[in-house]
Amino acid sequence: MAKSKVDRSTRTSDSNESEELADQGEQEEQKQDVGYTIVPTRAKLPIPLAAQPLIEEHGNKSNAIRALYAQGDGMSISEIAKLMGIKYQHVRNVLLQPQKRKIKEEREARNKAQDLPNHDNTTE
Repeated sequence: MAKSKVDRSTRTSDSNESEELADQGEQEEQKQDVGYTIVPTRAKLPIPLAAQPLIEEHGNKSNAIRALYAQGDGMSISEIAKLMGIKYQHVRNVLLQPQKRKIKEEREARNKAQDLPNHDNTTE
């Protein structure tokens, strides 16, 4: 249903107030009828003191996670997450995702050994 245009200059102040209240009510209904709840984002936690030397030694969190997991003392994913002050899922993703740079270097070495051209679209 299309709204009709009304000359606002001929209206009384009472009708303007009631229309403004109706508009505010419609806006409130629109705000409540979004169908989802907005959840505040999680604030970044400071890096624990125990993790700072590991990160400095290995260059970044991901390399530190891989180094801790590769050690022979058998640290679990949850232990690494607690030590580093990050979520379990972050540690798990780092350990399961292959390192793209390492895969690219291995592919280039294999191609060089077979004298195949490099077909990467990226330039260095």
